Amino acid sequence: MEEMDAVKAEPMGELDVFGVFDPVDDEPIQIPMGSQDEDSARLRALLSFGQSSSTYHLAMPEPPSARYRMIGAGACGAVFSQEGSSWATKLARSGYARVLGNDYKQHMEIVRQFTAWNVGGVLIPCCYGFVEAEEAASFFRDNENLAEAASSTLNTLTAALMSERIWPLPWVVRELLIDRYCRPELSAAAKMIDVNRDCLIRPYLGRNRDSHWRRFVSLRNFKMDLAHMGEIGLDTVNIASRMGEAMAVIHWAAGTDGRDIEFVLGTSREQWADAGGDVYGPSQRGTALWVLDFNQVRPISLDAAGVALAVEAARINDPYFPRPGRRSLSERKIWNAFAASYMSVSRRVLAARGCDGEHQNGLPRMFLAGLR
Repeated sequence: MEEMDAVKAEPMGELDVFGVFDPVDDEPIQIPMGSQDEDSARLRALLSFGQSSSTYHLAMPEPPSARYRMIGAGACGAVFSQEGSSWATKLARSGYARVLGNDYKQHMEIVRQFTAWNVGGVLIPCCYGFVEAEEAASFFRDNENLAEAASSTLNTLTAALMSERIWPLPWVVRELLIDRYCRPELSAAAKMIDVNRDCLIRPYLGRNRDSHWRRFVSLRNFKMDLAHMGEIGLDTVNIASRMGEAMAVIHWAAGTDGRDIEFVLGTSREQWADAGGDVYGPSQRGTALWVLDFNQVRPISLDAAGVALAVEAARINDPYFPRPGRRSLSERKIWNAFAASYMSVSRRVLAARGCDGEHQNGLPRMFLAGLR
């Protein structure tokens, strides 16, 4: 299979014949005045990709302890990790063992395709293993501390999925978010809430609410709309391009609809070497865009029926993806970045899969048109 460079799209002008872009002028996107304050500048630097200014020092993780704590929860299960461990274990709720099995199956295939296509703009957790419901009794006997931690959340212990943990954003980001978006009388308490240690940001490029959001106190899966990203001055065009690349591979290389997947800003897994060649270690990292949660993902065919499933999945998902036809210049440029990356990568993937020119161009264009 042809390998591809990370986030390497064709020039937008060459793709414009497909009619997927919104009209824009050549004016640069203006960063809102509110984003020029010191806290916004710090957040912008800490949440940016691929710049030395975006690296930060984390407290060195403690050696993995025996104690587990819940770091996330959803409709089909709850996620636990040991303090200091780079592993996360998702446990199925009663009746959801098969759903978690689908999570494992789709996760493994999407990891394989991200590797084959050298997707560099979006990270995906490594997938380490799956415990079937029939093997659960033996598994939890061997992992009593995990069973004990889960007992207060899950009535029945069934299937388990082990994967790489996405490390949360560091305390300095958490404190800046609380100071900026939490009501002043609640900020001190918010900084002490245990779940706020699990800070991941959901970048909602498809939603642009009023930026005055002062009531939140929980940072776990913090929903950051375009208004908030604009206040800070984040490079939303870059984020959109990365999402477009990832979705092209998820749709046409993995052959899946991407239903109910999540994108989050978390800590990268990368390490940097100093001038002497030594690795700083896991205490110095940057911010990365991750994709996760594949339990609802379904296979699709390389035809109009498959596109219809992909469009339906994108529409019912949280508003991660930009939408076409918006009024503001910034939203139109964000959409164009997503569409250009998605279109370019889709064409390469479909060509490698033996599709003719009509399908290489028509299938991704049909998906983008479905978001209008």
